[in-house]
Amino acid sequence: MGKLLTAVAAVTIAACVCGAAAYLLLPTGHGSDDMYQISTLEALFEGRYDGVRDVDDLMARGDTGLGTFEGLDGEMIVYGGTCYQVTSDGVVQVASNDLGVPFACVGYMGVDLSFDVNTSMNMSDLDAYISERLPSNDTFYIIEIQGHFDNVLARSVPKQVKPYPPLEDVIKNQTKFTYSDINGTIVGIWCPPYIGEMNAAGFHFHFISEDRTMGGHLLDCDMISGIVSLDDAPHLRIDMK
Repeated sequence: MGKLLTAVAAVTIAACVCGAAAYLLLPTGHGSDDMYQISTLEALFEGRYDGVRDVDDLMARGDTGLGTFEGLDGEMIVYGGTCYQVTSDGVVQVASNDLGVPFACVGYMGVDLSFDVNTSMNMSDLDAYISERLPSNDTFYIIEIQGHFDNVLARSVPKQVKPYPPLEDVIKNQTKFTYSDINGTIVGIWCPPYIGEMNAAGFHFHFISEDRTMGGHLLDCDMISGIVSLDDAPHLRIDMK
């Protein structure tokens, strides 16, 4: 933790008060450069899938990001101020405001840097292309990649019931979706290497189609052309259960 507190990005953790369902309300809002996170990726890997906040609380903290829902009930894409849920059968729907959220990262997208993709790239190429253009490796970024894709490989997972299995076991039963010749947006975050087990270092991407009918956690893609937009988020604020 000391390493995190001395790093460029300041992390504020809001803990539950006396075990009750009361949380410190963090001072984020429209125009904020903060990235807001619910719980940690480590907690998710350990099978803690109960909601820490709900969708309504999350959407008061940002208009762009990703995550999942209580019981791992599908993949979350927050885009354009709307929270979408991609269920394990591939249905994309607007998430109910009262759905619990065990893990998510969002922020208010304000473009600090953008650049074109003018040649075909797979996901590995795209990661490298963006990495070379990051202004700094010591901060967080909210990312939107709008473009045309030859192929997209995405996934979602089925809703879990208690006792919750570890995430690695859930992923073994993931449903994969392949989309071809499609316009859409990759929504993602980039975390610096020092993030440790609070989140995943590097890129984390979800995909949603232009018509909002297809999407999921992005596994691979072949992008033909598009534009990458980055929003520098120098502060990460975390709510813990």
